[in-house]
Amino acid sequence: MARVLRRCLRKQVRSRLERLFPTIGLYIIWRDDIDPELSAAICRAYNTWLAEYCDYDRKRLHGVMLIPLQDPALAVAELKYAREKLGLVGIFWRPNKFCDRTFASPDYYPIYEVASDLGVTVCVHEGARSVLPQAGSDRYSEFGRHIACHPLEQMLACLNFCADGVLEKFPKLKVVYLESGCGWVPFWLERMDEHWEHESHGSAKITKEKPSTYFKRQCWVSCEAGEELAPVFVEHVGDDYLMIATDYPHSDAIDKFPDKTVGAISSNDKISSASRTKILWDNPTKAFGLGA
Repeated sequence: MARVLRRCLRKQVRSRLERLFPTIGLYIIWRDDIDPELSAAICRAYNTWLAEYCDYDRKRLHGVMLIPLQDPALAVAELKYAREKLGLVGIFWRPNKFCDRTFASPDYYPIYEVASDLGVTVCVHEGARSVLPQAGSDRYSEFGRHIACHPLEQMLACLNFCADGVLEKFPKLKVVYLESGCGWVPFWLERMDEHWEHESHGSAKITKEKPSTYFKRQCWVSCEAGEELAPVFVEHVGDDYLMIATDYPHSDAIDKFPDKTVGAISSNDKISSASRTKILWDNPTKAFGLGA
């Protein structure tokens, strides 16, 4: 393992900080029918291993935990342990409906409260393979699954957080939306705000402020390497809410890193130098409270 890690770090010589996300953790606990105690044991084993992995270089490596969401009380306990004892900085959280709950479920409020108090970021990340319900899955081909499920599920998660009152209730909670691209955000914020302003179709608004207000106060989104709409995001939403995600060492990124991942932003002359610095450095460190 140490040899593999050294090889990865050599590849990432230009990358000073890394947030580490699960791979098999995309799926292993994400079933409604897993016994909560078993899920908690899996999360504890993964989080402990991840913390040991990060011990190789704690200044650079920052882990994102799993928590057993089948039982919110167990999830709170693991959140506290993983943050206070293991030093992990975020929660990996699938956006799909889970155990008949969405992000707006009051059952999750104790988790949000503790995450807010401990400075732990909610990291929303979909996965293409799933036994969980996926938005629109009855209407696309297998080819279309990865294309559709990531942005559609993230849009619904953003709706829960920004328009359904979660971020209003928890003003210190930080949320990042990952691996779905950033092009959906300008359109979605505008649409949510328009419905908020006009209470379209007779539906009463839930929040005191426009949904975009909560997004800009508490949220960030990652862009893909070479994403053509990144400059559009900066123009229409702002440069304080965007970060780069390399997806390294997944197969779609391993041969691109770093020149065609980080380099795709650092050399993008359609984005100002000041904005590029925010995307590559300032925004991720702020989102995860690293203060580097």
